This record gives sequence, structure tokens and C-alpha cells, in this order.
Amino acid sequence: MAKDDVQDNFWTIETDTFLDHVLGWKTADNNVRNVLHTLNSSSAQWLSLPKVPKLEKELYSSFADTANAIIAACSATNPIVELALDISWQAGPNKSPKSPDRWSPQIRPDSLAVIGLKDALDEFKRLDTRIQDLEHQLGSGPEEEAEKEDLKLQRKEVLKKCELWWLRVHIPVEMKLKNSKEEMLEGILQLCSYMWMVLAEQLDRRFAIGLLLCKSKLTVWMCDRSGLVGTRTAIDIHAEPKKFIKVIISLSRLNPSRLGWDTTMRIYRMETATYHFSTDKDVTVDYYGVSPHETTWAIQGPRSDGNEGKDRYLTVKALSTVQAQVMEGRATIVWLVVNERTMERFVLKQSWRPEMLQTEATFHKFLSKPPSIHICDIVNSVDIRVMDDEQGGMVVNNTVNHIRCSVEVQASSLKRSKLPKDPGASELRSTKRKKPELDESQPHESFLHVTLTSSEVLKFPVIADR
Repeated sequence: MAKDDVQDNFWTIETDTFLDHVLGWKTADNNVRNVLHTLNSSSAQWLSLPKVPKLEKELYSSFADTANAIIAACSATNPIVELALDISWQAGPNKSPKSPDRWSPQIRPDSLAVIGLKDALDEFKRLDTRIQDLEHQLGSGPEEEAEKEDLKLQRKEVLKKCELWWLRVHIPVEMKLKNSKEEMLEGILQLCSYMWMVLAEQLDRRFAIGLLLCKSKLTVWMCDRSGLVGTRTAIDIHAEPKKFIKVIISLSRLNPSRLGWDTTMRIYRMETATYHFSTDKDVTVDYYGVSPHETTWAIQGPRSDGNEGKDRYLTVKALSTVQAQVMEGRATIVWLVVNERTMERFVLKQSWRPEMLQTEATFHKFLSKPPSIHICDIVNSVDIRVMDDEQGGMVVNNTVNHIRCSVEVQASSLKRSKLPKDPGASELRSTKRKKPELDESQPHESFLHVTLTSSEVLKFPVIADR
């Protein structure tokens, strides 16, 4: 599964270079210094995080509380650190994030950053506190009892909004009690399984980022469709608080496109005829369809140069998503779409492509013979461009320059052959991470094989490679 996806591409980047380029922004040093001053933390230890934890579970809530304190300090500094994403950090050991797919593997990160839950969680805490106050009041009368029942109903509704879904997971975190090579290798494998789930569930996700905390040593990992790449040297969160702060801020501060989100895609709500980036804090799981295939997306059509064009395409149905979670490869997704302006129907294909290989459109152009009557016309095929604030404009969405920021990568000293084997069925049943109920080596989509001599049923255009 996840381990096999990154079998031959396991890389690291020098840690300071990773922080300065992959997770960097122009005012980072000043922002980090101001936040650290606001937190008034000594350089010796974060008070909420145990320096020598006795149990792994001691890290879960304390890490989330510390990360939330860093985010809260961003709005208390002078000047205020402007954040692009509204996220909250949650401890998640007791329950797996929910999925529209009932066959989804029941795995659960030790902690995670979630988009859009902060207001709901604050409201839940307020209601819970008020209910407890009423329950502790002596001699409560009918009015107090009525208020308490009303508050409980409100709390029940808010609790629904507080449910964790893979659709809203921004950053998964794996934690280990010890800082050993064996624990780190096992943690990387588990973290890969979380990022695999993020890519499988979020069809507007181009790549995924995750954190691994071994005792007090933090590493950052990224699955960018070209393998797994991470920080070469672990960050000691107690001895290097500025680096820890920079990591946490960057995951809220950077443009969503730099954190793996496809900003050419927005959720379309038919009942309100409105468009929403999935990173908007007000988006809930109700905005999505009952399955990944049935969510309606508005995909901004590209011009021939790759920049955003005027045409917008609404997805009618996902034709193929079985490769969406691929961590190394094309990760092809195919949609049936309709042009919102002309109402023409097309098939639109999104995929990653090795830079040295031709696009399908170029390949067809140089064929000596006309394509078979069963091969559709390709009306547009371009490399997509996305906004990069740090580079000051639209850039080609590629791994080397946009995602890895042209920095040098090296093969990891953590040998791929030493990664632990995927646990067997008996082991999975006895741990908190359960075995996926689908055989991922087999296709789970229906196929129609056409053998007619007439091609009338196939006459519709195709957009390939977007």
C-alpha cells in the first residue's frame, strides 16, 4: 500500500533549507520571533509538552494544545501574523476520522490539524461549561432545568460539527515514545498510511504533508507524487523552539497551493449555486457528495499557456479515482464534466506527468496515421499553472520547482529495505490500526468494453492532462 508507493524514492532535504524554502515565507524570521516573545517560552522546554514522556498518550493532547497556542499567538503579536488557513490541532487517538466510504481503513493519527473546526469546538466548550454550571447549582428550578435541556440540544447539534472527517484533515501527525531509528522507521510507515488516506479522500489534493514526533524530535514529511521527502535532521522542539514555531505557523500561513491543495478546484453547491474552496473554514462535510464520485466540483479550465481561462467545468461524475491516492506516479483522475457556459460535455483527465515524456496530445499529433475512430479528439492539453506568492506570480505546478522549490535532495540514510513490513491480519486486529477491508491491488471500478464497429457512442471530445 503506502510503503510500496514510495519503494524507490525516499529522499531528504537539509532541515534549514526545507524550512527556509519549502515551508518558508518572506517575513518568517520576524513572525517567529514575535510569536515566541508572545508565548514567553524559555528555550529550555515547552511547559505543556513533557520532555521525557512516560507514555505515548501524554504527547497527544499536549502537542495539540501547544500547536493551538502557537496559532493563537499569531493574532496576538504586533504586527499580527496573517494566516491563510483556519485550522485547529486535535488529539485523535480514540476514534478514526470518518469517511463517506464505509470500506475505508479504520486508521487514526495520533494528532491532526483540521480545517474549520475551531469555532465549533469553542462553541461546544462554552455550552458544556454552562451545562456543568447549571448541574452544580443547588435548588435549580423549572427555568434552569428547561435551559439545561435546551443547551444539551444545542450541544448535540454542535457536536455533529465537531466530528473529524478525512475530508477536512489538513496535516496528520504520528507520535512515538522513543527517539530510535526503529521507532522512526515505524512512524514513517504509519505516517505514510495517513497521507495515503488524505490523498485518497481529498480529490482536490495535489500532495500531502505530515509530521512525525519521536519523543521530542520532530521531522516533516511530504508525499508529492514523486516519492517521500522529509527533513534530514530532526528538530528538537525544546532546544529549537523557533524552528518548531516556524513549522506550525507555516502550515497555516502559506498559500494553500503550497500546502498541497489544488486551487483550480472548488466545491459547487447546486442548491445555492455557490462555489467554495474546500479550505474555506465554513465548508462542512454536507458540502460534499455521499461519495468522492458524487461531489460536484467546479474546475477552472486552463488556457493554452496553462493559466486560468474563462471556462469553468462542472463535474457530473468521477469516472475513475482508483489512482487518486498514488504517492509516486501519475495519480490520474478522470471526470465527466460539462462546460458551464456552453453546456457541452467533455471527459477531463487530471494527471501528473514526467517532464521528459510527451503529453497524449503531442503523441497523437506526431502519429503517421490518423488516430483510430475509437480514440477521442483531444481539444486541450496543458501543464497547469498555480499562484506562488513567494515567486510573485503564476508558476508551472511541478514537483522540482514549485513543491520542492528547486532545493537539493539526497537519498535517505534510512534504508528502504529497513522499513518494517506491513503488519499482518492478526497484528492489525490487535492494534488501534485495522486492516483495510479492500484488496487495493484489484480495481474497484466498473469497466465497459465496447466492441461495436460503429463509434457513434464514443464521439465526444476529451481534455487530457488538463
